[in-house]
Amino acid sequence: MIRWPLVLTVAAVVPLTAWEASAHPPAVIVHPTVSPFGPPRVLPVVPVVPGPVVYPPAGPVVPAPIVPPVIRPGLARDFVVYFRPAPLTPWTVYGRYDTRLEATRVARYLESCGYLTRVESVPGW
Repeated sequence: MIRWPLVLTVAAVVPLTAWEASAHPPAVIVHPTVSPFGPPRVLPVVPVVPGPVVYPPAGPVVPAPIVPPVIRPGLARDFVVYFRPAPLTPWTVYGRYDTRLEATRVARYLESCGYLTRVESVPGW
């Protein structure tokens, strides 16, 4: 029962939509172009008037006293990392580090690469 009214409405609508389209072509929108910068500014040239020449005071040059750093026993130590690729080769210095932590990290890295390592504490500067 509902089929016939539906078929009739579709039959009436289809011829209406089959007409040729009469739409206008799309409008072209032209945006104005604005320069991001203004015209170049010309700064005025200020004449440079030479002033008096000032020399440093004359006199003997005395260097500042050099104060040696305070080194307490046991604190000024450096740590040297030695490595060798095989047990019968001589030890070679890899590097000198300020803290034992740095030296230990480098030694562990070298061990992970397959080298034998040794860390020694030596007097610092």
